[in-house]
Amino acid sequence: MKKHILTIFLCTTFFSCVSLSYNYNQFEFTEEYNKTVKYFDRVVSSPIKKSDLKRLKKRFTFLRNQLYKNNDNYERLNEIIVKTYSEKIEEYLMFVEDLSD
Repeated sequence: MKKHILTIFLCTTFFSCVSLSYNYNQFEFTEEYNKTVKYFDRVVSSPIKKSDLKRLKKRFTFLRNQLYKNNDNYERLNEIIVKTYSEKIEEYLMFVEDLSD
């Protein structure tokens, strides 16, 4: 019984670490960005909680990191996408920081 629990725990840990290191391609990045912006709109349109702001900050920071992570010579995401989304994400992050103050 203990071996089964240990095996399940190790598998879960391994797969969660693998999912954290996954790099989005261009389509997946755009999808995730759109989901995050929709979530941002929903948070701003309702009474704002600190937990929502933390979650937004975490999501936008993750997206910003995805732009540059393993993207040498713009192989995974092209240069135009990186520049455009980088500016937009920075604007959203500044807005979230202003709301948290």
